[in-house]
Amino acid sequence: LLAKKKLSVYESAQIWNLTAYAYYLQERYPDSIRAYEQVLKQGEIPEAIVQSTLKTLSQLYFTVEDYGKALATVKRLMAKVSDPSPDVYMLLGQAHFQLKQYKQAVKPIATAIEKYRSQGKKPRENWLLLLRVCYYELKDYKKMIAVLKQLIEMYPKEQYLLTLAGVYSELGDTRKQLALTEAL
Repeated sequence: LLAKKKLSVYESAQIWNLTAYAYYLQERYPDSIRAYEQVLKQGEIPEAIVQSTLKTLSQLYFTVEDYGKALATVKRLMAKVSDPSPDVYMLLGQAHFQLKQYKQAVKPIATAIEKYRSQGKKPRENWLLLLRVCYYELKDYKKMIAVLKQLIEMYPKEQYLLTLAGVYSELGDTRKQLALTEAL
């Protein structure tokens, strides 16, 4: 199809998009990435296709563990979207996290959680867990406590209570640590 001479920019972009998706289904991720990059090189294509392609590309870079390119691609996407969705903020936070840039990861993860809440949805457990780990890596135990309390409230699990007890221990609050341990 690409050999045809009279294809419009939009038609070429759609052929590359379909090719990229076919490679993805075959788990040929590097080929899929190259094909999605071709979509973006086609010239003036609808903004929705550009945004969708950038989001898919960033996810593919995660799949092949190229977190630097995932981060760069998410930033390209965010520059094109006036009001990024919570999922896009999470991609940004996850990319920073994978690059061990915990301080930079906190804001987009927290933003994703807050945007999700503002839509009347309960934040995803794995999003809260990722935020908790960022605070742990930053040794910001007080903020970690706030996230653990949210996890306990929304996703009650014994391990979250044990972790909370451990954080109180780190802060030297043995009374709260003992109370939680006793309760368990």
